[in-house]
Amino acid sequence: MSVTRRIAMVAMLLLAAVLGCGREPTRPVVPFVMMTLSATPSAGSPASPVTFNLKVTNAGPTQVWYIEGCGCDAMDVTVLGPDGNAVLLSDPWASYPYPLCPCGPVSFASGTDLSGGGRFTGTLFAPSPVSPSPSYAAPAGRYTVIAKFWYEPGKSLSLPQVELTRRTTFDWHP
Repeated sequence: MSVTRRIAMVAMLLLAAVLGCGREPTRPVVPFVMMTLSATPSAGSPASPVTFNLKVTNAGPTQVWYIEGCGCDAMDVTVLGPDGNAVLLSDPWASYPYPLCPCGPVSFASGTDLSGGGRFTGTLFAPSPVSPSPSYAAPAGRYTVIAKFWYEPGKSLSLPQVELTRRTTFDWHP
């Protein structure tokens, strides 16, 4: 190979390296999902029920995926009583028979929101084999609302789920 040809090849390789490389390394797109939870008012009573609001925002540059369907929703809200045990805010028999619908992945596009929540009126329900379930008045004390949301970065649902959890409290005065 002639000297001129070698110089031309080196010049082409150097030109390709300069033009083909970016100034910064390539980084993978990272999802950024935010969640907020609030309970208002901070002290409730039968005359002033407590409303809790959950908002999930996909603030990242890419879509993510979550599961939705009958009994497998990615958004969950649980209320713990003053004793630390979960309480039922509605009669579990109220929606029986449960609808049959498949669970599946749903796209959560960048820049969109999901919302959920509930209302604490002071009427709680006991687990029961009969319908309707017996109800009782909520005892006084501090209640804790725990909200969770699960998502996955890819639709394949083979990647590990990311779980977001938020807590807030309110006082109940019957």
